[in-house]
Amino acid sequence: MLLIINKGEITDAVDIDNMYEFASSHCTDFKDLRDDEDIVINREWIINKLSENENE
Repeated sequence: MLLIINKGEITDAVDIDNMYEFASSHCTDFKDLRDDEDIVINREWIINKLSENENE
């Protein structure tokens, strides 16, 4: 589960497995990264991505 928090309050939630299933059924070149040990999407990665978007 991915929770989106804005100013200390949960504003949205996403079920990661459902998101992958939806994406894989709608994209022909979709790669499932959940079992790829070289890919790490964690709190640090998310914070970096969010700060990149704020700077654009």
